[in-house]
Amino acid sequence: MPTEAELGWAAGILDGEGGVYVTRTNKNSGFNVKLTVGNTSLALLERFMRIVGGVGSIRRRPRVANTRKHIFIYDVNAGRAVHVARLLRPYASLKSPQCDLIIQAHSLVGPRGTTRNPNKSKLDKLYRQCRALNRVGPRVEDDFIALSFDPQLSFLEPETRL
Repeated sequence: MPTEAELGWAAGILDGEGGVYVTRTNKNSGFNVKLTVGNTSLALLERFMRIVGGVGSIRRRPRVANTRKHIFIYDVNAGRAVHVARLLRPYASLKSPQCDLIIQAHSLVGPRGTTRNPNKSKLDKLYRQCRALNRVGPRVEDDFIALSFDPQLSFLEPETRL
């Protein structure tokens, strides 16, 4: 059984390096849940995997260029992803809403190979919520202020020499 310190460490890795997703398996009604962590350190991912109970797998992604390090990806799907989400949820800060979503979504997914899921509309909503939470960059609904140049600011004035 992992210690609270180990679970806190793993949740920090998930917050900083990971992703928690509700995914579509096809356009009709297939959905799944997934949790990933990417890093250049295989030892870090092996430790993460040990802390969460040895579930999931680690794969090496091909290098983009010879000057770059290899990237390793920890990957876990379906019920095992929910196990990891439940384990790390109390310690996560940034990814806790996504953990809640995949826990809820997994209970609605249904058996593998189901062609018509009666929960499709609920799963579609959870899918969209998860995508919105995982989105990178400014959002339209965010209140952000565009910085403008103010010539009155003294540090922008040219230096004067005596």
